Amino acid sequence: MKNILKKSISLTVIAMLVMFSTGKVLAAGASASDSVTTTAIIVAPLSISGTQDLHFGKIAQPAANGTATITPAGGNSGTVDWADTSLIRNASFDVNGEPNSTITVALPNTYTITGAGDPMSVDNFTSDSGATLTLDASGEGTINVGATLSVGADQSAGTYTNSNGLEVTVSY
Repeated sequence: MKNILKKSISLTVIAMLVMFSTGKVLAAGASASDSVTTTAIIVAPLSISGTQDLHFGKIAQPAANGTATITPAGGNSGTVDWADTSLIRNASFDVNGEPNSTITVALPNTYTITGAGDPMSVDNFTSDSGATLTLDASGEGTINVGATLSVGADQSAGTYTNSNGLEVTVSY
């Protein structure tokens, strides 16, 4: 009788532990259910608009290969001689989206600009935001972009542009 009582108490304790550990107390033959909240957050659409074109200025025709670099802040450096620096501009883009959100920024790797002579490559793109940009409390931000232009020896005089433009991509 003592063993039966011990087993009965042990089974009762085990049953109580199982019932309380699940958070639901079940009566014999009863069922239980619970629910959780389902949530979706719709964010403001993300948009980007170019507000300033990238311009390397007027460069003197070089006797040797050279480079012209424009920084995201609009500064210039390189091995070329500039005939006129007043036209130098970094590229600039305005971004709008979900307030206080962090977005990714993708810059091109390289592209060419064409004109009167051999094509010139533009590469080493950099931005003041880096690979991410955090939008302000109004959902706004600005990305400033710089790059390096490779100028060939005796590059033909003329205006050089790219047909597709400088494309910057942003995403949540």
